[in-house]
Amino acid sequence: MTRFNRRDFVAITGSAFLAGTALPLRPRRADNDLVIRNGTVYDGVAVEGRELDVAIAGGRITEIGASLATKGREEFDATGLAVAPGFIDIHSHGDGNLTEDPRAESVIRQGVTTIVVGADGSSRATGSETHSFKALLADLARLDPGPNVASMVGLGSIRGEVVGEDDRPATAHQGS
Repeated sequence: MTRFNRRDFVAITGSAFLAGTALPLRPRRADNDLVIRNGTVYDGVAVEGRELDVAIAGGRITEIGASLATKGREEFDATGLAVAPGFIDIHSHGDGNLTEDPRAESVIRQGVTTIVVGADGSSRATGSETHSFKALLADLARLDPGPNVASMVGLGSIRGEVVGEDDRPATAHQGS
């Protein structure tokens, strides 16, 4: 049996400790992509905000609750901050510059995740072959915009396509 004195013990355990600390740290097991901790959650259900954690994986909320045990690859302490689902701008003209700025950061940074375009009687989709909803949707898919985009049909745009700029009623043929 080998006997160790105090000096040997310190040398062996010290070497083992140093070897262990030199190893790269293993990434911690993550159940989610992101966990937002301790934010005041306004979910549209409760009148008052509640201090909760929100877990997100694959772009979807997976869990909401107080002091979640779940871990995230990234974690954010939102103490003192409001946490809310994305807002919907139901009267947006944001489609006017999506071609130049598809990320629409000025919209996203305000917490708006969905814009409804085609307001005020004007829309990109008019019903013509070149400006159909199918063409609009194909353009949006190509752009892959930051916010979700929904569109109304603009009466003025359709009238302009059918009647033109003339200030007159549509003919019977144009109205059918």
